[in-house]
Amino acid sequence: KIIGVRNIVGTTNSELALQEFLAGDEYIADTVSFNGKHLVVALWAYTKRKGVPWSPHSLVVYQAELLPPFGEVQDKLAAYVSQVLDAVGLRYGPSHNEIMMTKRGPIL
Repeated sequence: KIIGVRNIVGTTNSELALQEFLAGDEYIADTVSFNGKHLVVALWAYTKRKGVPWSPHSLVVYQAELLPPFGEVQDKLAAYVSQVLDAVGLRYGPSHNEIMMTKRGPIL
């Protein structure tokens, strides 16, 4: 039981968010948009390691590597994040997108 239980910081849990585990490589796509045109300004690849003392089976980010601006993965990420930003109606401003590249394709 989690809802209604006092947590480690002393407050009572009133809500719960669940997230599907996605196997694959994780990337970051930072963008800026103007009038519905999206420009990817940085793409990062995460390197992860398994385990932390309180959760030995979890994956934690060890480092982030800035990717070169061009390449097959970069093209897929840029196309996908542009579709996502169009779908949510972002027309102006920055965005930070965390994307898993899975066997099913990219997933936000």
